[in-house]
Amino acid sequence: MTILDPVPQNMIIFKSMEAKNTRWTWRVTSGLVIIFWLVMMGLLLNRYHIAPVNISKIFHTPLKNKEEWASIYLHNQKVGYSVTTVTKNEGGYLLGEQTFMQLRVMDQPQQVTTYTICQVDDDFLLKSFNFRLVSGLITFSAEGEVKGHKLDLTVETGGEKSRKEIPVPQIPFLSSALKPFLVHRGIKVGDHYKLPLWDPATQSYRIITVHVEKKEPIILNNQSFECFCIRTDLMGMTLRSWISEDGDLLKEEGPMGIIIVKSTKEEALSDITTESLDILSTISIPCSPIERPRMSKYLKIRLSGLPLTGFDLDSGRQTVKGDTLVVVQEIIKQEGSYQIPNRNQLYIDYLQPSLLIQSNHPEIIKAAQGIIGDERNSVKVAQLLTQWVYSHIEKKPVLSIPSALEVLKQKVGDCNEHSALLTALLRAVGIPARPCVGILYSEGRFYYHAWVEAFLGDWVSIDPVLNQIPADATHIKFIEGDLSRQVEMLRVVGKIRVEVIA
Repeated sequence: MTILDPVPQNMIIFKSMEAKNTRWTWRVTSGLVIIFWLVMMGLLLNRYHIAPVNISKIFHTPLKNKEEWASIYLHNQKVGYSVTTVTKNEGGYLLGEQTFMQLRVMDQPQQVTTYTICQVDDDFLLKSFNFRLVSGLITFSAEGEVKGHKLDLTVETGGEKSRKEIPVPQIPFLSSALKPFLVHRGIKVGDHYKLPLWDPATQSYRIITVHVEKKEPIILNNQSFECFCIRTDLMGMTLRSWISEDGDLLKEEGPMGIIIVKSTKEEALSDITTESLDILSTISIPCSPIERPRMSKYLKIRLSGLPLTGFDLDSGRQTVKGDTLVVVQEIIKQEGSYQIPNRNQLYIDYLQPSLLIQSNHPEIIKAAQGIIGDERNSVKVAQLLTQWVYSHIEKKPVLSIPSALEVLKQKVGDCNEHSALLTALLRAVGIPARPCVGILYSEGRFYYHAWVEAFLGDWVSIDPVLNQIPADATHIKFIEGDLSRQVEMLRVVGKIRVEVIA
């Protein structure tokens, strides 16, 4: 791949990018899609390859009931363990869960920690929860309490707390409550449930379907166990579980080669590999080569493997007809620019702060104003902010929940962190902006990626990892919006196929 070709007149690139293929590839790859995948499967991650931290010490709540341990495998390689607890108390039940996983992401070793503890009622419906995710230097915490049909949510990231009330049509479950709920109700073949699920990491409310398909024997440690086979479906992902007649979870199989098997504590903690497969490479999408992709202004592809409804594929520079998608790179028109701040009420939603896009935080505002100085032309301001993010954020894979304030402080991350920070900086100076997720071509494959769209007279795609305004035409947007929408990319992972036409 050549990255020093002449730059098209309508594309702004401030300095050449490195030509090292390995470094280039992980720059464009989204670690957030792994977090979506793991969290939605109820896998709660720990970062230390040692005995697990006692959950009761983290959240100052006594947990006394028995622990259930499991080993986690990815493509037949052991990558971690999980431990869960259930305790009866006056309010119902106290549930704790913790899991360790050690993964390789673009040849970079990654360890991620999450802990969850939640109070549920006697029917295992959520009353309150604490959640923490730690990845390297990055920590994300959330706690919430159900009040009627609202969830009072507090998020802590970047050393700051933010609070928000989120409407919930029905009182939800957490994923850790699903198995005890089924066991408590009594499992019967043919049982079918549609249950509201709250995910604290992605701040999303979804309906999950659970179906007890059949009873069948499985072999575990050379012993045969009669089990209920249970299918769980969420956003196009299918998870199968085998639960014994005694209510023990013996085995789970999830997307993309992940298997969880009941173990003793000693078995769970031992023999965790440090040389697992690179997970992002295993979920990338092969295709025919595209010449000079970073210079591309036009792309025509055919998408297959899943229904294309419910995505933001047919918008802006992208048009869809049937299964064929065409991307035509935008042309930035200086005459269409404006003096910031943008005061058009049509775009007010794209100027608002959120729990993770903290555009109203004094540190974000101060940074943005310091970058742009006296410049007020919207196009030139966007160029300055993009250049700054490109130059000042170390490009390193991160498995965490992207927070603009955290990125500003730590100055490290992959495409998700770059996009979160740039979105916040743009909004802070009065330029409507929204994060986007989709796929991006590199070296014969499409990888999951995140970038930004900013309103500069028209909506323009901006890639702060590649320092592109507008982004090249191999950026295929599937979703625009915040984290609760981005999680819908789970419908794509492991299913989408791409055929390059032109």
